[in-house]
Amino acid sequence: MKVLAKKKASYARTIVSILIKISLISLLSLIPNILPREWAEYYCGYIYEYVSFIPFSITNMLHFSLTELVVVVGGIMLLAGIIVFIVTFIKKAISGGAVRYLLNVLCPVLSVVLVIAIFFDLMLGIGYRRKPVSQYFKLARGDYSYEDYLSVLDWSYKGMVKARAKIGEDYMGVGHTSRSFEDNARYANSLIDAFALKYEIPMSAAFIRSKPVAGSHVWSMTGIVGCFDPVLAESNINTDYMDITSFPVTLCHEICHAKGLAREGDCNLVASLACIHSKDKEFSYAGYYYIFMNLYPVVKEYAEHEGKDFPDYFSYGSAYPVVRDINASDAYWDYIHGTAFARFIHDMGTRINNIYLRSNGQKGGVESYHVPDNVYVDFYMTYLKGETND
Repeated sequence: MKVLAKKKASYARTIVSILIKISLISLLSLIPNILPREWAEYYCGYIYEYVSFIPFSITNMLHFSLTELVVVVGGIMLLAGIIVFIVTFIKKAISGGAVRYLLNVLCPVLSVVLVIAIFFDLMLGIGYRRKPVSQYFKLARGDYSYEDYLSVLDWSYKGMVKARAKIGEDYMGVGHTSRSFEDNARYANSLIDAFALKYEIPMSAAFIRSKPVAGSHVWSMTGIVGCFDPVLAESNINTDYMDITSFPVTLCHEICHAKGLAREGDCNLVASLACIHSKDKEFSYAGYYYIFMNLYPVVKEYAEHEGKDFPDYFSYGSAYPVVRDINASDAYWDYIHGTAFARFIHDMGTRINNIYLRSNGQKGGVESYHVPDNVYVDFYMTYLKGETND
C-alpha cells in the first residue's frame, strides 16, 4: 500500500510540475505583448546591461558560432532522441506504462523550454515593449513637399556615390570590403556605441563579438543574412557573400539587437544612420545605399502623383559602380535560389520568421524590417539639412 501511495504521490507531483511549467511558459510568452512600456524602458535602459554581462562575456571568448554548433549537434541529438522516444513509447504502450513514460519525458522537456523562454525574454523579448527608437531622436515632423523628399533622396545619392568612388573593386568592377570579418565586426560595435551615445539612445555598451557562420552557403537558402540568438547571446552573420551594399548594415543591425533593440525596423534605422555617420567609406556607402534604396521608390511614386520630373539616377555615370554592385548581388541571390528546393527553403524560412515577428507584437511581420520613409526625411530635416556630402 505504501509503495502504491508513493507512486500516486510521485505521479501527482509530476502532473503539478508540468502544469506549473506550462503556465510559466505561457506567461513568459505573453510578456513581450503585455508588459507596461515604462517597465520595459527601465529594464532596457538600466538593468539589461548587467543581466547580459555574463552571457556576453562567455560567448565573446569564442571565435566560432556556438549557436551554429548547437543547431548542428543538437539537431542530430534531437533526431536520435525522437527515434528513441518513439521506439520506447511503443514498447511502453504495449506494456501499459505509456502515460507515465510520456509525463516523465514531458517534464524535463518543459524545463528546457522554460529556461529558453526566460533567456529569450531577458535578452530580447522585453525589448519589444520599448517605444520606437525614432522617438529618442526628438525629430521635427512636418508635411513635406515633393521637393523636400527629393532633396533628401539627392543627399543620400550624393553620399552613396561619393563613398563608393573610394572603395576598391575586383576585376569585374564590383566593390568589396578591404578588411577581415573580425575587423569589420569590431568597428561596427564601436560605431553603434558612438551613435547611441551621440543621440542618447539607451543601449548596452557591452562589446559584442559577432560570429561568422561556417554553413553560410546553406543558410543563404533561407534568405537570412544575420541572426541574433538571445538564448546563447550571439550575433551570427552570414558570410557566404559579404555584399558591400549591405554587409556593414547587417553587422550593425545584429549588434543593435544584442545591445537591447528588439524591433527589426528600429535596428535597421539605427544601423543605417550609424553607418552614414561613419568616416569609413565602406560603412558610409552601405548606410547611404540603404537610405537611398528605401526612399527611391517612394519619391518616384510621389513624382508621378505630382506630375513632376524625376531624376534618372541610375543613368548617371557616377551610379555605374553602384549598378555593378547591385547586379553582382542579384546574380548571387539568383544563383542561390535557382532550384525549386532552395525556393521552398526560402519561402518556409520567410513564413517562420513572419510568424515569429507577429507573435512578438510586430504586426507587419517581415514587413517590419522596412523603415518608414518619413523617418529618414524627419531625421534629415532635423539634424542634417544644410550639410553637404562634399
